[in-house]
Amino acid sequence: MLTSAIEHESVLRAVPDAARVPVGVDGVVDLAALEQLLVGAGRPALVSIMLANNETGIVQPIAEAAALAHRHGALLHTDAVQAPGRLDLALARDADLVTVSAHNAAGRRAPRR
Repeated sequence: MLTSAIEHESVLRAVPDAARVPVGVDGVVDLAALEQLLVGAGRPALVSIMLANNETGIVQPIAEAAALAHRHGALLHTDAVQAPGRLDLALARDADLVTVSAHNAAGRRAPRR
């Protein structure tokens, strides 16, 4: 299992021993480092990179990360919980697994009575 160094705590807790893919000073996952980890790991089962960071708003290059993962026989999961109502979910179309939740969808509040 490989995951970015800035994943949501729920992902990091689920797999605490996962190799961490670093991010640059801009908060974007380091794709060269991801490729090195994929090569060094042989054939990881899963790479997990969030689509949009819940604290910084940085949008990750999911299509490029998925292409790297697939080239090395791995699957790519993306946590897209921050995306609905804010971003086009088509940004996650290259991921094999996508996590979404309606509880964070922008503009979706119950009307006051």
